[in-house]
Amino acid sequence: MKHLLILIILISSNSFAAGIQKWVDEEGQTHYGDRPPTRIETHAISVSRPPSNPGKPLPRLNDPKATESADKKAAPEAEKEVRNKTTEDANMNVCQQAKNDLNVLDQSDVIRLRLSDGTERALTDEEINSRRKKLENDLKQYCK
Repeated sequence: MKHLLILIILISSNSFAAGIQKWVDEEGQTHYGDRPPTRIETHAISVSRPPSNPGKPLPRLNDPKATESADKKAAPEAEKEVRNKTTEDANMNVCQQAKNDLNVLDQSDVIRLRLSDGTERALTDEEINSRRKKLENDLKQYCK
């Protein structure tokens, strides 16, 4: 159990951290870390990025302030089509992200939020409900 906990902590650590090494000591115990002892054979472990954080705000597309200045400039039809296609792709990405985040909220009993100082805290029921409402609004707006 102790080794599983260590493995989970290492996998959930920042992907920008130094490379993770795995080694087995003389007693047959497996260890993980970024500073293995000398004279012991190690194996590099690849660490994937953690899953999306359902707590992060979604980008707000079709912001009226951003589109006002673009609308004032008369663009040729080809540029408008490219812009519309780009907006559709971005909307589709935001829609998919909202679906994924809502799925995480629905399937998890406890949602942990990583703070800027590296600590974590659990979201309250009110915070989870607020995020759920925002995600449902995003689904209505971007998933057409």
